[in-house]
Amino acid sequence: MKKETIFFLSTGFVVIVAIAALAYVLFVREAPFANQPLGGLLPNGSLNNPSRTLPPETETPPQSQGDASSAGIVPEVRQISASPVVGATTFLRGNSEIIRYIERGNGNIFETRADSLATTRLSNMTVPRVQEVVWFGGGKGIILRYLDGEKLKTYSALIATTTSSGEGKLSGVFLPDNIAEIAVNPGGNKIFYLEKSGTGSLGTLANPDGSNAAKIFSSPISGWNISWPNEGTLFFTTKPGEGAAGFSYLFDTKTRAFTRALGDLAGRSSLASPDAKSIFYIAEGANFEFSALSN
Repeated sequence: MKKETIFFLSTGFVVIVAIAALAYVLFVREAPFANQPLGGLLPNGSLNNPSRTLPPETETPPQSQGDASSAGIVPEVRQISASPVVGATTFLRGNSEIIRYIERGNGNIFETRADSLATTRLSNMTVPRVQEVVWFGGGKGIILRYLDGEKLKTYSALIATTTSSGEGKLSGVFLPDNIAEIAVNPGGNKIFYLEKSGTGSLGTLANPDGSNAAKIFSSPISGWNISWPNEGTLFFTTKPGEGAAGFSYLFDTKTRAFTRALGDLAGRSSLASPDAKSIFYIAEGANFEFSALSN
């Protein structure tokens, strides 16, 4: 595979900055939760008890704020949450676009519609110190990653609505502790995660509930960022470091071929297109660039 051409896209960089600014206004206007104290964490998970679920929801009824019919016209651009969120997703339910998100401060899950001002709380389980949320199954499943002392816990669960009012609960399993990176395939029915192994890393392919797990990748490098641009391809990028050369690779999940796509660029971050034929990246001391690849 070789790099055929590089285009400097200064306008693309401006668009990304604008999108980031809009995301800030919509979702992240308050200070992050990182410095708030720990309390009331989820139960400690164990691979010896993989079916262990979260503790029962508290008795607080689901929240519903506002109503489209009483609040007037829904603006085309509006702030969905006044509190910082750690992750959000959208999907269709009939003809309505549904928005689900998780508040960073307490881990509560909320739902609203693009054409309504009403907001419903789906789960009020308190999960502080949430670091990352990965959605799967068309917004019906979540992977919560949160700190429990010195351990990074990973809990994979389905959101089950249990009442007509929309109140739900989480039911799932704990994946191994201290997973370094995790990604979900575009179809939302497979996960791939990296664990440190000595100075290197091991990669596991599994169902979202951790079943049918198989080790399919190993590397002497432990510092990877991963994404899953299409069903048959994983995209690996070495984590950027000041002055350190960075590389990107494509990994075929069937043949397990690990092919270099881009490399020897200091302080680089990159993202592959859905067909894995193009890479957007930014390197230390350079502009935002686009690389078109061909076999």
